[in-house]
Amino acid sequence: MSDTPEPQNPSQPDESAAAPASSPDAAAQPELHTPEPTSEAPEGLAPSPGIAPPAGIRPPEFQAPAAAQYAPPQYQPPQYQPPQFGPPQYQAGQPQAGQPQDPASAQTGAAQPAPDAQTQQQQQQQQQWTPGAPFEPQQPGQPGQPGQPGQPGQPVGYDPSQPQGPKKGLPTGAIIGIVAGGVVLLLLIIAGVIAIGSALSRGPSPVSPAGGSTTGAQSAPAAVEEYLTALADGDAERARELVGGMSSDALLSDEVLEKSIELAPITNIEVDEETTGDDTESVVSATFDIGDETVTRDFRVWNYSDEYEIFDGLVNVSLSSFAGLDATVNGVEPSEDYAQAFIGTYQIELGVEEFALSGDTATFTIVTDDDSSVLYEVQPVLTEEATQTFRDLVRASLTECVALTSLATPCGLDVTGPLSDGAMPIDGTIQRTLTAEGEAALSALVPEPSYDHPTVVSSYDYIQINTTLEAEKDGQRMSGDLLFGGNLLQPYVDFAQESPKVTWE
Repeated sequence: MSDTPEPQNPSQPDESAAAPASSPDAAAQPELHTPEPTSEAPEGLAPSPGIAPPAGIRPPEFQAPAAAQYAPPQYQPPQYQPPQFGPPQYQAGQPQAGQPQDPASAQTGAAQPAPDAQTQQQQQQQQQWTPGAPFEPQQPGQPGQPGQPGQPGQPVGYDPSQPQGPKKGLPTGAIIGIVAGGVVLLLLIIAGVIAIGSALSRGPSPVSPAGGSTTGAQSAPAAVEEYLTALADGDAERARELVGGMSSDALLSDEVLEKSIELAPITNIEVDEETTGDDTESVVSATFDIGDETVTRDFRVWNYSDEYEIFDGLVNVSLSSFAGLDATVNGVEPSEDYAQAFIGTYQIELGVEEFALSGDTATFTIVTDDDSSVLYEVQPVLTEEATQTFRDLVRASLTECVALTSLATPCGLDVTGPLSDGAMPIDGTIQRTLTAEGEAALSALVPEPSYDHPTVVSSYDYIQINTTLEAEKDGQRMSGDLLFGGNLLQPYVDFAQESPKVTWE
């Protein structure tokens, strides 16, 4: 035997290390023992009944169909069955509401085993089975069976035995049809807008008395000849149809055309049958007399599906220079400053007696737009009598103004201080005097009507006035002439007022 001591198990406690031999209390301490695990019940308790073994899992009962015997089922659309109303029906083996369960089960308290998936499927088939019809159990996994996924036209979860309510919403075909119809309508609207824009870009379309769009002319030369003939005959309505005019235009009326014929009739109409251009737009030349003057001009004629309209048969005229003067053209007062007129002769008269038209005559013959430019050269001016009235009004107002001795006056000539040498003018000492040059200018004032308001007349002539005053500087009082400053304002007279008077601005 070897004297080598056996190694101790490190997991076991060293009893010798627990209580040293040299300790006096080692013999008095009790010895500790670790209890061993056991299945025996402690004293005073009944033995445990244990856990019942599980019932286990039943293997699935599955029988795959033979490939040779399988045939795709023929789809039959489900027929709607109206809902049956009555007392509720309950399946056997399920307790009804308000009824007690099986006494045996209630007393023992044993749990009823839940039916497996196959049993539930067979119960559902028995519930859906109709007496007199062959019972064919459904096989799981076969597509195409009634109530199974894959049946054409039946969504997942569809039950033909349950009553189906009315369908909601529109089918896909109806929605596609509505969308397609909306697209077609939108395209028609866009085409209509483009057509209207194209017609507007070509100019106004002829309007017949009945509201239709027609001229009746069979060709472009015929349209020009009919237009000039209508002007010669005084038929304003027919003339408007051929040039696209409106009956609301003040100068396109029978009254204006009748006065034009009275002033200078249109005669000797000759229209050239040869035209230039294409089928849409052509140029027609015509020669005719207006009074004693023979004129020749070209007309642009548009063809709107064999309906001809003269594009430039009207002449644009500006009457803005006569605004506020109650001007009339051939006896008719235009409602706008810019108007359209027929080819013809026109006489302008002003309704304010203080004014007349500059130039030798107030009668004008207009054949093209270039002829209407003469109206810009014709301006309203004061009559000789009204001119003298203007000069008298200005003289009287200026005489009152220069008599004032204040530093400031309504007509200007203000004296402000300090002066250039630092002297302060003394109020009440100002003396203003109209010079000989100023007197001559005042007697020969040239009145000029305002462009925006022709009834308001002013003058830009220089009227010279001398000014003397007294001023104080460093405690000393001095007097002298005012060399700079004190300018006279410009006089204005509005003859549209019942009692015209002068205002200085």
